[in-house]
Amino acid sequence: MLGNSWFKKEKPLLGLTGMGGGADSKLVAGPSVIDNYDVSGGTAITSGDYKYHVFYQTGSLTLTQNDAGLFGPTNSDNSGNFDYLVVGGGGGGGATRASGNGGRGGGGAGGIRSNSPSYPFATPDTALTAPTDGAPYTYTVTVGAGGAAKNQPTYPTPQNRGDNGGLSSIIGPDHPGSGGSGGLVASGGGGGTAYPGQPSGDGGSGGGGAYGSLVDGTTIVSPDGLSSTTQGYPGGAGGSRGGGGGGAGGPNPGGNSDGGVAVTLPQYPGPVLAPGIPTGPAWGPAVSTGKYAGGGGGGGGYASSVGGDGGSSIGGWGSNNPSYPGTGAGQGIEYTGSGGGGGAGPGSYTAADGGNGVVIVRYKYQ
Repeated sequence: MLGNSWFKKEKPLLGLTGMGGGADSKLVAGPSVIDNYDVSGGTAITSGDYKYHVFYQTGSLTLTQNDAGLFGPTNSDNSGNFDYLVVGGGGGGGATRASGNGGRGGGGAGGIRSNSPSYPFATPDTALTAPTDGAPYTYTVTVGAGGAAKNQPTYPTPQNRGDNGGLSSIIGPDHPGSGGSGGLVASGGGGGTAYPGQPSGDGGSGGGGAYGSLVDGTTIVSPDGLSSTTQGYPGGAGGSRGGGGGGAGGPNPGGNSDGGVAVTLPQYPGPVLAPGIPTGPAWGPAVSTGKYAGGGGGGGGYASSVGGDGGSSIGGWGSNNPSYPGTGAGQGIEYTGSGGGGGAGPGSYTAADGGNGVVIVRYKYQ
């Protein structure tokens, strides 16, 4: 036959650089081939076609070159791109036993950085990818702690705003860069206020204002500078009760003591990921279909006033007023980055800490 109208297809030779064998091989022949990788770090979980790596504390995500690895640019199932979820620590609630009988502000939820299509402020897929030179690569993973509520007597000053939560991040060695060099930063949530006029904490989502206050915490842009820079929502201003902390899933209107709603990301379901979390048996049902970063409820106001609910049942609930039967504030659910509940009045019902953040990456391997 003439020209290119006929040719004999030969089986690739094994062992040559950049070449693989078999009809189902996902390696592409040619000198520009980039090697695939094995992925390690955190708690590894396999579910369906996906492999997850769950970090509840600071650690490393390591990529080690392996021609037969399941992650990399030559695997069409993932093309060398991770799915990722980075959640900052939740803010602490405004402390009790300050002067005045009104409710204190709830803590804001930690910020979120994710390329999930379910997240309205999604960041790009290229923010976390395989390196292009086949070299080993290690990302440093930081998980932010929840902010303290700073109640007395541990903290003697009576008018303490809750602490902001700590930031969570995934940082590559050549950050800041472009095209997947690493660098995803979720700020911690803002702390709730303890008395009228005291500034609420600004953060991933803002802390709630104290009773009788028009002051509430705002959401700040992410330090990583990636678009979208938005990480959450502002907290709520206080009324007779403390304002609820902002959540990652929606705004908290002024005067509303309930915590802001969480964001729901079904790619990260609680029951699947619970084995990677120390509080897994309780954490899995709480996170359920993928709830993260709910705001803390504001504390109850004057006599017979109950505290606000925690956002999406994972933010901490606000304390009831001491003259009303009930309990102190609830802590934000650990490893969801949810805000702690605000305190109420000068009595014994205390504010609560924010929940620690979490970092989760996953990739499709088949």
